[in-house]
Amino acid sequence: MTDASSRPARRLSRSSSATSRRWRVTTRRGCRRSLTGAVGAQGDPVQFRIRLEEVLRIRLSEIDYLTPRGLLRLYNWLWKSAHCLSADDPSRVRLEDLLLATCLAPDDLFDEVRKAGEAVDGVNFYECHVIQPLDAAWQGSPACMAGEQAWTSYTVPWGVLARDEAEASEIVLNWQGRCYPLAARIESLELSGSGYTDCIGIVRQGMRDGRSRDTQD
Repeated sequence: MTDASSRPARRLSRSSSATSRRWRVTTRRGCRRSLTGAVGAQGDPVQFRIRLEEVLRIRLSEIDYLTPRGLLRLYNWLWKSAHCLSADDPSRVRLEDLLLATCLAPDDLFDEVRKAGEAVDGVNFYECHVIQPLDAAWQGSPACMAGEQAWTSYTVPWGVLARDEAEASEIVLNWQGRCYPLAARIESLELSGSGYTDCIGIVRQGMRDGRSRDTQD
């Protein structure tokens, strides 16, 4: 026979579970409205900034209904929409910082910076992999996405145009330094092309691959 004293606990558990489900549904709907609303308001800088601030308040660790590639496409649209704001607008800068920290940055973000410089001869293209260590603050970081809370480090690929390996490493680590406060290190650097006349700088940032204590040797 079931002890009567256990019944309220089960009712509380069911109620708590239902509340949690309702919260997740409400959060998902709110996130979608904010994200789609921001993209739709791109022609109006004032309205877009309001919507963008709503998006920037969303914790990506709570968005478990989109894959990283889905988020990449969505935030790519958001980045394009953000060009209705000036380059030094605080909201647009915050979006740029978030895109870098989450490794969701579109190639256009880097092109704008790189192509502001002068083209030079003798430029090479390097594929670089960086290891980024993480600490206890990672779980609460805006850069942490759903399913990444247990990570202790991640590896991320970068594509960079530079005149030599030393310059390539310096450029990559400078950009990676904007992604997380802890110092990162180069895991590998491979020459993929040479002899270009082009502007020096980052070409692309790839999707990251996380490591946890369970996956480390």
